[in-house]
Amino acid sequence: MISACSTSARKQDDLRQLATRSARWTARVPDLSNQTARDNISSRSDQFQLAVHLFGGPFNPT
Repeated sequence: MISACSTSARKQDDLRQLATRSARWTARVPDLSNQTARDNISSRSDQFQLAVHLFGGPFNPT
């Protein structure tokens, strides 16, 4: 009975740590995604040309 209680308490503690860690990670995501969105908008045509080049598409912009 005692070991079951301590196991349950330990499991709750693990969950709490996991929630805290994921909350911290999630809090950092918006800045990263905003920066990535800005970078993608500015370099989208470059990425498209690179993709066409890599995949050897029929459309080859010069």
